[in-house]
Amino acid sequence: MPLSKVGEAEALNAAKMIAAEHRDEVKGIWSSPMRRALFGARAVGTAIAAAAEVWTPPMQIETDEAFREVDRGPIGVGWTNLTPEEIEARDGPDAVQKFALEKVPGAFRAVNGGEGFCDLQQRVLSKRDACLRALPLGTAGVIVSHMWVTRAMASEALGEANPLNVDVPTASVSVIDYPEGFDREANAAGICPPPVVQYIGRKPLSTDETSGAKPPTGE
Repeated sequence: MPLSKVGEAEALNAAKMIAAEHRDEVKGIWSSPMRRALFGARAVGTAIAAAAEVWTPPMQIETDEAFREVDRGPIGVGWTNLTPEEIEARDGPDAVQKFALEKVPGAFRAVNGGEGFCDLQQRVLSKRDACLRALPLGTAGVIVSHMWVTRAMASEALGEANPLNVDVPTASVSVIDYPEGFDREANAAGICPPPVVQYIGRKPLSTDETSGAKPPTGE
């Protein structure tokens, strides 16, 4: 489903922050094919183009199914359209925790017809590694996706075993620096330097905050 007007405004603010802080570094933009992510990806490309000293057309967005949000299973049988409270009322108080800590690929199909976190993380990190290989050394790429996709990358970089402990607000920006030759297998084996987390889940300032204007009080 598309973003709300508030969501669009937040995505635009995030895009402006990325352009202001990283416009000269970004050499690739990848996105989930879902509409709300594509809006944000296009906003990033437009913001970077507009912020450049010499304007050029926005760079092409590459979409990939690997960055789609977690598969929650079919409606009715699975968790699609259910809140965490509804999920746990139906499937037990630790249902979401079990999803987050699942270690057996494919095992969660029997629970809700969808993915366990390990399934999501495998597809996300595999494509992330391909993105890293496509970028010239010393440059940056932008991946516009969803909460669980970001948690997949952030929890790896933080060394956090439980992704539920990684807070990823909507329309936030996370920055992770990866060393040369990094990939998920080398990282898991400890044979490459770890990534350096600059920040996770940083919310950009609103337009009112960046302009110095006071928000309306309703009085």
